[in-house]
Amino acid sequence: MNCLLITPPLVQSNAPYPATAYLTGFLRDRGETATQIDMSIELLCQIFSRETVLRISEEIGSRNSCSAKAIDFLQQRDEYIRAVDPAIRYLQNRDPSLAHRIACTDFLPQGSRFSVIEEIDKSLEGGFDAMFGMLGIADKAAFLASLFVDDLCDLIADSIDEDFGLARYAEKLGLALTDFSLMEDRLNASPTMIDTMIDSLTETHFVQIQPEIVLITVPFPGAFYGALRVGEKIKELSPSTKIVLGGGYISTELRELSDPRIFAYCDYVVLDDGQTAIESILKQQSNPDQPLLRTFVEEQGIVVFKNSSELFDLPFKQWPNPTFDGLPNHLYFGLTEMANPMHRLWSSYRWNKLMLAHGCYWHKCSFCDTSLDYVAKFNPGEASRIVDIMEQIIGETNQSGFHFVDEAAPPAMLGRMADEINRRRLGLTWWGNIRFEKIFDTNLVSRLASSGCIGVTGGLEGVTPKMLTILNKGILLPDAIRSLATFAESGIMVHSYLMYGIPGQTTQDIVDACEIVRQLFEIGVLHSAYWHRFSATEHSPIGMNPQQFGITLNRPESSFVRNDVPFTELAPKANYDVLGKGLKASLYNFMYGLALDQPVQKWFEIPVPKPTIKRDFVEKILGE
Repeated sequence: MNCLLITPPLVQSNAPYPATAYLTGFLRDRGETATQIDMSIELLCQIFSRETVLRISEEIGSRNSCSAKAIDFLQQRDEYIRAVDPAIRYLQNRDPSLAHRIACTDFLPQGSRFSVIEEIDKSLEGGFDAMFGMLGIADKAAFLASLFVDDLCDLIADSIDEDFGLARYAEKLGLALTDFSLMEDRLNASPTMIDTMIDSLTETHFVQIQPEIVLITVPFPGAFYGALRVGEKIKELSPSTKIVLGGGYISTELRELSDPRIFAYCDYVVLDDGQTAIESILKQQSNPDQPLLRTFVEEQGIVVFKNSSELFDLPFKQWPNPTFDGLPNHLYFGLTEMANPMHRLWSSYRWNKLMLAHGCYWHKCSFCDTSLDYVAKFNPGEASRIVDIMEQIIGETNQSGFHFVDEAAPPAMLGRMADEINRRRLGLTWWGNIRFEKIFDTNLVSRLASSGCIGVTGGLEGVTPKMLTILNKGILLPDAIRSLATFAESGIMVHSYLMYGIPGQTTQDIVDACEIVRQLFEIGVLHSAYWHRFSATEHSPIGMNPQQFGITLNRPESSFVRNDVPFTELAPKANYDVLGKGLKASLYNFMYGLALDQPVQKWFEIPVPKPTIKRDFVEKILGE
């Protein structure tokens, strides 16, 4: 059967999302014809082009009134039209000679995003230029070109399509769809310039490939609108073509789907791992009696969930090799949105995204979706085969950088993989997500570093021992800190996910967490971090047992998405909105190496107590 796999608009611009790569490998292994396209990167490259910027300027210029942002753009119209193609070529690493012109001249027009340069000049000794050193021309140019792209994004959202955002489209709809009517109204509204581009790309690919079945992955809320728009266009072109929706967003948010209106845009909605479910759908095309696995369908206006006990998921070790064959490797472009070296790994570089294991080997954290398959069903791969796949993909993409997107990479397997990479003498680069456990000792971490590991990410969440216990992280703070130090001492950068607003968290807890984070940056064992606001989800231990954690859930009436649940803390102990601003302000400075010698109380807009954590707390742990 002729299959078309689509990553819809919009996801990150720097690398392909791996879902279609795994499914394409599976389908080809089964003898199917499978073509994968990344419509997200194709759309972004079409938007950030001379032709589109010219079209935007003509549309804005024809209006009787404009916003201040649009007026500023029109005043620099010719500069934007001249600069956009070179800026994107530079970010795609296709025209490195532009670095000096972008970094050292006024080649790029400057909008409001460039105001960050003034902030850096004020706060950093030596100013903005000192951030990049004497020879950092390439990085400085990438930073400036990224600000230029961000300015264009702001302009599009301001004057062309209010739902547009880089790496997301109509994300706020995807996050708030308790009723499908909101999305339906948006899809039925007069198409914007961006909408017409999506429709045109869809038609071009469909006419060229003539697929019998189309598989669309929806990894994030910001890709849901794009997926439905693609489905709608395909149904218009060929009502008989079957369309399957799946992916992370679908599997998390639509587990209780009951609204049949979504089936105007697709024929099947698949949950969790797609291989066996998709194979059953393909077989059903020739045999209507074929049972389905974890698949929603519409029957006489009613949503029906098909989940045959005769079918079983394919274990991760038996998944056929993923392939990135057919994806437009030359189009991906990175963005330098922060000069912090570790923070840049997410958006600045082209990575081949892979998994070492299915699920999480701990799967007990109180805030995590531990009841869902993607977390609960832990099944590791085999190290030597993973390295085989890495070599295959290097040949396909001519890129030797890998980002392992696991929930938490198993330490023992990481060690075996590192040994295999070293045995084969491969010169590659990789990074991924782990748990900061004491098993990451000097021996193991040095093996990871020698194999090409340059960074690790992991959760400290609430940071303090009290919060780690409430969240059931399964790690002790001293062990985690020693783990951070071991990575840092081996030259591996470290990022941590942090969390505030946790039920039961007091102002003192938040101040103490801020102080510990300050010390970790000051000593140099933490290089990057991000503060997330706690949210309760349907599928986490907190969501399933709210009273145990001192909250009540305020579930809205919903016929559509259901995952994040508003809640009320029975005995609120802190002003999380205000304190969160202080946490984020402090962290922004810490990541630039600023104000590390100052008391953390200064970051908060309201009076807060002094930390109960002594200023040598981390130093003493590492001294032990």
